[in-house]
Amino acid sequence: MASSLSATLTIVFQPKNPYAVLTAVKNDMMGHMMNGRFELKFNIADGLTFTSTNSADYHDRKGYGFSPRVLSFGKTSMHNSDNFHLMLQSTNNLTYNHKWELIVWWLQRCMKLQRVRHA
Repeated sequence: MASSLSATLTIVFQPKNPYAVLTAVKNDMMGHMMNGRFELKFNIADGLTFTSTNSADYHDRKGYGFSPRVLSFGKTSMHNSDNFHLMLQSTNNLTYNHKWELIVWWLQRCMKLQRVRHA
């Protein structure tokens, strides 16, 4: 029977100058965010209203980082990041706020008038 043995070697990097760790690594990040909402309401006729609700969510963030060779196991490292999103939402409603009996009566009346005109 053969047995296998595996081992993991972890190297812990400990710089000799802790001040260099604090001052040599350069990172910066800047972001812009905006959230907003507005609503438009139009009274088209008596009891008939159109409403449009709109909102936006905007986020833009940029960053960079730099680590000198002394702190990155002998290699200089650098990274850039760019994060952006824009989300839009719109809701539109057409609302009629009257009793339907009035509409039915009005339609019946119009139909009677058309029959009289065509007779």
